[in-house]
Amino acid sequence: MAKAETTTAGVECLNIDFMRSLVKQYSELGQWTSALFWADAAAAAGSGNGSASGDDIWLLASVMLSRGELHRAAHAVTSRGLHRRHLLCLGVAMRAYLAAKEPATAINIIEECEPGLLEAKSTDQTHNVNILLNQI
Repeated sequence: MAKAETTTAGVECLNIDFMRSLVKQYSELGQWTSALFWADAAAAAGSGNGSASGDDIWLLASVMLSRGELHRAAHAVTSRGLHRRHLLCLGVAMRAYLAAKEPATAINIIEECEPGLLEAKSTDQTHNVNILLNQI
């Protein structure tokens, strides 16, 4: 079934990278319920140290957005403040609010983000930031 790792205590736990790959596989197949299950599991497993990584929450929110759970996707990001410091999370929250026909809220969350977040550090980031800002 699922790949397992043995920790130093001898307890088996699911491999988070394997969970992420399942999210990708189920997303590609359009099986959003299964993708959501594994994205939620990866975010929960990644939060063993207190908080899940921005990438895991982005993955979770992206699946929610694909399922049409717009406010839930935005809340997954904004409740953790990830829209302020994680560009992908900002993007998924903005797309969720725009799809929910709440452009004012999308603009408000851009204003809340850290100043350096929208400053591109490479050509790829310049392209991503421009796409993000053009969605408004």
